[in-house]
Amino acid sequence: MKSRDLKSLVHLSNITFDAKQMSLAHIGRRERELRNRLSQLSAQEAAARAKINDDVLNRSGAILNWERWVATSRGRLNAELARLLAQREITKAELRKDFGRLQASKELLAKEEDRERRLSHRRKQV
Repeated sequence: MKSRDLKSLVHLSNITFDAKQMSLAHIGRRERELRNRLSQLSAQEAAARAKINDDVLNRSGAILNWERWVATSRGRLNAELARLLAQREITKAELRKDFGRLQASKELLAKEEDRERRLSHRRKQV
């Protein structure tokens, strides 16, 4: 392969690697957001439990409905977080593979440039 082609390969490998890094960063931001929402939900639940001692609310079923809503919300957030964490692992594996490709393409380019330099040097000597 010529160094021109290898430079294109390195460039493409860089783009792919950078895109995967951005994807992983986005997943990290989304994970923090979900964990914050879960934390806020737990804090709201604890604060509400400390205030709820009203017999009228208990008899009307409002507390039960609210507890169902909290449980459903927590379940949805945890399910989304689980999917996101699975995607993070897949993305990390892909990122490692892309990094390997990037390093290999850089190494091939360096070897080809070195070979071309030596060949050019030999031609000048003749």
